[in-house]
Amino acid sequence: MKKETIIFLLSAVVLLSLANIFLRSKAGPVLYSEEETGNILESSDWPKTEVNDGRIAQNQYSFAFTADQKKAMVLYAYSAIDDYFKTGILKPADFGGIGFEYEKVFITFINGGKVRCCQSGTADPDSENRLEDDFKTAVVKCANDERFGGKLTKEELPGLSMTVDFLYNEQPVSGRSVSELGKEIELGLNAIKVQQDKKAAFFKASVPIEKNYDLQRTFSRLCAKAKLDDDCYSRDKTEIFKYDSVNFKGDRSGTVADLYRSNILIDEKSIDKERILKSINLGYEWFLRNTNEKTNIPEYMYLPSSDKYDDSINHIRILAATWAVAEIMDFLETDSMESSVRATLDHYFNKYKKEDSKGTYLSVEGEPKIAYNAFALMALIKYEDYPDREKLMDGLARRILAQQQKDGRLLTDFEKGGEAGIDFYAGESLLALTKYYYETGDKKYYDAVAKAFPYYSDYWRGHKNTAFVPWQTQTYYLMYQKTNNQKWADFVFEMNDWLIDNYQQLQSTYPDYLGGFKRVPGNSSSAYAEGISDAYAMAKLAKDEEHEKKFLKSARLVARFVMQAQLTNENSFYYQNAKKATGGFRISLLDNKIRCDNNQHAVLSLIKAFHYGIY
Repeated sequence: MKKETIIFLLSAVVLLSLANIFLRSKAGPVLYSEEETGNILESSDWPKTEVNDGRIAQNQYSFAFTADQKKAMVLYAYSAIDDYFKTGILKPADFGGIGFEYEKVFITFINGGKVRCCQSGTADPDSENRLEDDFKTAVVKCANDERFGGKLTKEELPGLSMTVDFLYNEQPVSGRSVSELGKEIELGLNAIKVQQDKKAAFFKASVPIEKNYDLQRTFSRLCAKAKLDDDCYSRDKTEIFKYDSVNFKGDRSGTVADLYRSNILIDEKSIDKERILKSINLGYEWFLRNTNEKTNIPEYMYLPSSDKYDDSINHIRILAATWAVAEIMDFLETDSMESSVRATLDHYFNKYKKEDSKGTYLSVEGEPKIAYNAFALMALIKYEDYPDREKLMDGLARRILAQQQKDGRLLTDFEKGGEAGIDFYAGESLLALTKYYYETGDKKYYDAVAKAFPYYSDYWRGHKNTAFVPWQTQTYYLMYQKTNNQKWADFVFEMNDWLIDNYQQLQSTYPDYLGGFKRVPGNSSSAYAEGISDAYAMAKLAKDEEHEKKFLKSARLVARFVMQAQLTNENSFYYQNAKKATGGFRISLLDNKIRCDNNQHAVLSLIKAFHYGIY
């Protein structure tokens, strides 16, 4: 082979490798093969966590401590704080010969969702009894900590809960911009230290999760804690260090739970239909607790870290959540939120309803979007006792139908036309028409959806995006059940293959991300779960064993991720109003805000998982 040919081939290989690296860095999700995942976990400094198709080892910190050692630490911390208030003399500790090397340990006592103290030990790292000395000094400092509403009182002791945080594996951080820091620090898993000369401050890994800080806010607050300028992290003279963490909580009985990003990891092996049903019930109870006391309309967004409701509002999401509540009531065979569904529909029909020669539509605050009709129609289909229901449904459905053009598309604004929001609104509207066809048997609604199919399948193939997939999937699954038209099944499989292959974390460095979609998965994964569950059911009907197997695996993993994002009695201990937060599904594992549509998608996806026997 000529020298020039060899050089050309080597250059091509290098260029292809660089292109692959570039594309993977831009792709969004990090999708690792099983072999790659094994290498990552073996070489990582993170706690060694078994991740295998959704199965997670429950004791992910066994490399550092045994279960008995963690229990001994928890019980000793409680006895030490009790002894301090009773006699001032702390008894000796016996932790069972711990050899784990750490940089720092913090003890935090919490009462009623409020941090009452958080202190670290100060023992000499070379001390023979370092861990015992650290626990004793941390407890004494904690008892005298005035930063969180004054010192602890004896009366508070019975109601205390606690967490223990070990910081280990100190590593310098070179980044100075927020984007650079984000490449080196994983929020919720890395503890952080900033230092300038003698001024220094630590944040445990849990702080940004519990306070709902993004990375910039985390560093600004940490700089302020060190009595430095808010942007101290951007200065070359500031030293920044990150630490890996071992974090667990415990109660006075000695029950210990490992925490990962201030959460408790869910093992797929622990999920069954009973657990899914419990999660659905909790999500429904969140809706019950988070309706406006004056209007009885679902609140739009709850902020657990501040125990407040956000002032913003999205009317489409309010109506969508109302439809979801009606669906959930039907599933749970309850009418306990009927008054809320009624109040919400009353509000929108009384204030925003318009009539024209083509039918009835909602123009909310000057925006006559087709999606309003879609969700109002689906809510009425489920809520059979609403006054003039038949007439309203007919008017809403006819007005959606009037938006259809000769080529099958739906114009998404009742007054201005156009296709704004096509990736969402079109699918929502087609789903509503399909459900109305099921309700009435009127074939013109079936025909309208069938007419739309060529346009929207061609559109998606030229404008592939994730938002489009779940709404259209749910629509064509319902259509397929009526006629077994293979073209609908083929399109559903095509869309969901693309979605899973490109965006789902089928393996992950971070076990809590497993099954979610995109690089930092969030609540949109719940919407994709709704479609994937239907795609699985469709594959079973079509007797497509390959897709049935693939979609079942995907649906199981994403259901686990959806449940991972729910606040429960076990992982909402650091909120002042845990009762109001419990049951809600967070925007993401890094953002604890709860929107009504978060619950909508999450609960409806779990209902499908329950119905289809995903677990």
